[in-house]
Amino acid sequence: MRPVPCKWIGLGAVLVLGACSSHVPEILRGVSAGGGYWGACPQPDWARNSPLAISPEFNERLAKRYPPGSSEKRLIEDLSRQGFKDAGSCEGEPTVRILTFSADGIGLVVSSITATAYWKVDPQGKVLWTKGFVAYTGL
Repeated sequence: MRPVPCKWIGLGAVLVLGACSSHVPEILRGVSAGGGYWGACPQPDWARNSPLAISPEFNERLAKRYPPGSSEKRLIEDLSRQGFKDAGSCEGEPTVRILTFSADGIGLVVSSITATAYWKVDPQGKVLWTKGFVAYTGL
């Protein structure tokens, strides 16, 4: 049997995303995007009843790798090595920090991915929680 090219593996689940692309870090490969309010900063009044647009897979991977009590320094180092960039913290909530990732040209149908990792940190530099968001754009 002939091997299936990597870019076709996710045909049904991730719509030919090229989820195996070298442009996409391992923590984001094969993840889906969620619908709803984007972000883990305190929500404005108009969005308080909206669900969060969390990516279930990315969110779960963050929670497993950086559970409550883990080192913020390790989270930042690990995700930075994978191409995430510092995006500061939430306005008015400096203990909620943000890293973002984006890449273009990742697949046949989907042309770009944007991912954002949010986490809350305590005064000792320990992670209290994480949340992961992913969006795809394409044709």
